[in-house]
Amino acid sequence: MKKKIDRGILHSKTFLLLLLVELATLITTAFWGLYFQAPSIVKFIFSVSIWSTVVFFPFAFIKKNDFGKIANYIIFVILLLGIFAILRSCFNFEAALYAFGNKWLTLFLNEYCALLFVPPLFSYIATNIRSLFYLKLLISLYLVLCFPFFNYSSQNLFFVVIVLAPFFLYLNYFFRILVFIVIVKALFFSFWGLNPTRAMILYVAFSVLAYMLAYVFEKDIIKKILIVVTLLAIFFYYIPLLNNTNEGIFVKLQDYMLSHNESSELSTDTRTFLYQELSEDLQNTKSFIFGKGAFAYYYSFYFDSGVNGRYGRMASEVTFLNWLLHGGLIYVVLYYFLMFYAVIKAIMYGKNRFVKCIAVVIIGWIFNSFICDMNGARFYHVVFFVLLGCCLSKRWLNYSDRQVQYIMSGSFFRNRKSLIVKKKV
Repeated sequence: MKKKIDRGILHSKTFLLLLLVELATLITTAFWGLYFQAPSIVKFIFSVSIWSTVVFFPFAFIKKNDFGKIANYIIFVILLLGIFAILRSCFNFEAALYAFGNKWLTLFLNEYCALLFVPPLFSYIATNIRSLFYLKLLISLYLVLCFPFFNYSSQNLFFVVIVLAPFFLYLNYFFRILVFIVIVKALFFSFWGLNPTRAMILYVAFSVLAYMLAYVFEKDIIKKILIVVTLLAIFFYYIPLLNNTNEGIFVKLQDYMLSHNESSELSTDTRTFLYQELSEDLQNTKSFIFGKGAFAYYYSFYFDSGVNGRYGRMASEVTFLNWLLHGGLIYVVLYYFLMFYAVIKAIMYGKNRFVKCIAVVIIGWIFNSFICDMNGARFYHVVFFVLLGCCLSKRWLNYSDRQVQYIMSGSFFRNRKSLIVKKKV
């Protein structure tokens, strides 16, 4: 009897923590869009809410996980390096850090500092099969709650597009219509509205691609080709941008688009200089290996020139560069290795279309992280890492499509025996 009560409490805690992250994200993005645009009290509530999920995290899932040794070691080291980065900033008494405000409040309450290292912890939530059913409910709730803001709010509400694909098949027709509306609105905000975000085009493209490659064109060879293309793009286009003498793909793309389009809004290169400035700063400060810590900054000639009293920028608009700044090369290598490892396991060993769809979502996340701003610790970050955890879980990899449907429908609440699988992975 005691075990049943404890298990019930564990499930309730999981749902409430996920709900807390969702509500904190919705309140912040619906009214203020970007985190730094919100009033101090709102940012404080958001940050405290996220830290609360860490304090009350169901750590029993870590003990009971079925990820395998390699995945557990990688996640453990990633979390350990995150703690190391936070401690480095705690014992960093450089005067420049105080130029951004109170050091301790900035370190622990700014979304682009210590909070950046929180989301990977949520991969262990996938250990509990109910969590995915809860996430499906929360995704549905997210769509309903943000609906009144579709014509009012910033495009940041539509970042949920990134993680919608795996759940689409398991939503009823009403919520599928809402998903289509979100996609249309996300594309709208790519071209019009206040501060158009071109990245939304990529988010929508990979979301649609994930669904199509999992549920329509099911050949794994296409997914494998996508992995190879992504790796080639990383090593031959993006990494070379860290070399200050390299002209880079974005410059060439800008020149091409300008020669074929009179408007410069969609063709303006806003990425090459970010790579080069951060690379130069990390070289000058010898910080490439371990980064600069959770609370860090780098000098930017573009943003700092002519601004009195400014010591640098705390974050970069490119996710990969942000990890390089705060965590360093070792953290970045492990971070991306974990994602590629999850993708390979899902494609090679996954027995259901759900995890294969997640694999394409992860590939999209990897590709976009070298171009787009996906920094933070919001609802879609948490959902992403829970989904990534499914690709590491032997249980989720071995479920059949019918069993996944059974879980997502909530039927397993009445009969768990049908979910028993042989763990062959």
